[in-house]
Amino acid sequence: MEVVLVRMCRAFNADNRTVFFEGKYASAELFRSLGCHELIGSIFDFAQSLCALQCSEPEVAFLSTLVLVNASRPWLQEPMKVSRLRRRLELAFQLLLRRTRREGLLDRLPPQGRLRALCSQHMEQLQALRRRHPPALLDAFPPLYRELFAGEAEGTGAAR
Repeated sequence: MEVVLVRMCRAFNADNRTVFFEGKYASAELFRSLGCHELIGSIFDFAQSLCALQCSEPEVAFLSTLVLVNASRPWLQEPMKVSRLRRRLELAFQLLLRRTRREGLLDRLPPQGRLRALCSQHMEQLQALRRRHPPALLDAFPPLYRELFAGEAEGTGAAR
């Protein structure tokens, strides 16, 4: 989910606070109908703050990679190797930013803790949604969303 939220800035229209979703632009109201007003507002605020940075595709790719390559994931078997890889990726990202004269981007990025908090809130809301509604409700979700979260009830999708 962390990567999805980072990538969301590429589909976000900051002028009218909509996101390209299922072939059209949707406002926060569409997603709030699921009953998680605060979370949706926070996600849209995050997307707007990231969108305001006007990241290039390589910058978004590095941000996505750095979110994904995280040595603190509980299921890792070799966290030291992941940590070394992450340091190399961070250096490569810094080199890209230096080459494009955008070094200040690092200071303007939202704190990584904010992204993790959003993902934790999202998981809580998803679990609450599952408790309140029948399993068939997930079938009504768009295919990408179903693919990302269908296995999380069994604990298989939490790290995606």
